[in-house]
Amino acid sequence: MKKTICIPPADETIERWLRAVKLINDFKLLGYVTRGDFVAIIGEYNEVYKSDYTMIQRLNNFWAMREKSPALFKDIETVLNANPPCKKQL
Repeated sequence: MKKTICIPPADETIERWLRAVKLINDFKLLGYVTRGDFVAIIGEYNEVYKSDYTMIQRLNNFWAMREKSPALFKDIETVLNANPPCKKQL
């Protein structure tokens, strides 16, 4: 049985970290467990992240927890809200 962890953020920095962790977890639950899988699925839904080296690096940095910008969160959440297919079923 998986545990649910509830952490009330102490400040905006912690809130961003928690939001990033949740997004990465949501993609992992869909089967996108590697950075490459994650970058590829984002690129399928948003061409900017498929062709622009700088934007691809932002995704790589996000996966490594080095990029936590609200604009990037929004783009990633847009892909998640589009209901990408579970990689486990591909």
